[in-house]
Amino acid sequence: MRKSILLCLFSLLFLCANAQVIPKENAGLESLKTQQDLIILNLDKHHKEYKFGWLMQLGGVLLSTIAVSTPSTEDDILSFYGGLISIAGGILVLDSDKWFSRKNIHPDSQYNKMQLELKQLRKQVSQVSRKLETPSEVTEEVIKTPEPIVVKEIKLKPGLYYNGVKCKIIEKSTDKVRIKYLNETGRAFDKKWVNETELITVF
Repeated sequence: MRKSILLCLFSLLFLCANAQVIPKENAGLESLKTQQDLIILNLDKHHKEYKFGWLMQLGGVLLSTIAVSTPSTEDDILSFYGGLISIAGGILVLDSDKWFSRKNIHPDSQYNKMQLELKQLRKQVSQVSRKLETPSEVTEEVIKTPEPIVVKEIKLKPGLYYNGVKCKIIEKSTDKVRIKYLNETGRAFDKKWVNETELITVF
């Protein structure tokens, strides 16, 4: 009995110890992943800055060379500007190493958090745009064309008509006429003043 109780206690202690170790390992892995993302992001920034500085150096040297090779002395000012551009490019190349500093790789920095969030947002946007560009499976829908509606020709008897209903003029004034026509029920007559232009005469 004692052995089984001790065994249960040891197994409980073992499970509790493992439950505490796993979250720590997960937190460590998450931090490592964040640092890895930051390093990749900073490598990209370093590469862009280094490349731009190197191109500035090359452009400055070429400008200075062209200015010095021409025989006129008026182009000497161009060699001065070429030298300045070349020096600025060299400073940019040297400054591009700042992306490897401890400050720029630390995951707790507010700036670095914002950079990572921006990178993840760009990644999500590109994934969504790729999904929109790729044609999805089109489900075939059978569209039934409606059958044509056959309208029967209605022949009206000769007489006066108001809104398609046969009527009689019972009174006239200078500009209007009073008519009598069957209402919608067909059991009683309605009377109404209308313009003569609203009436249609069928012969």
